Amino acid sequence: MPGYGNAVIDFGATPGLPETSVDVIGLVNILSGSQVEAFIQCSDSTPDHSSDEHRIEDIKLCCGNIVPATGFTIYAECRKGRAVGQFKVQWIWA
Repeated sequence: MPGYGNAVIDFGATPGLPETSVDVIGLVNILSGSQVEAFIQCSDSTPDHSSDEHRIEDIKLCCGNIVPATGFTIYAECRKGRAVGQFKVQWIWA
């Protein structure tokens, strides 16, 4: 049974970080061979960033470290050097 949800990536306070990660856990049906994807949805916002900032910030996302019956890790990298604060990310797996 595939799943979906959201998570928050946090680049920290000023001066921020060039990269960060977040673990997504509690996925009892995920398998080691599952396909996982993370993305930023333009309509999302956080207390730190508006939906416009979610749309224009250049953040590369990739997923890995899949642990069967547990979850996976979302890795985030700011392509423009450093990012500050929290961004909401969506994820889906099958």
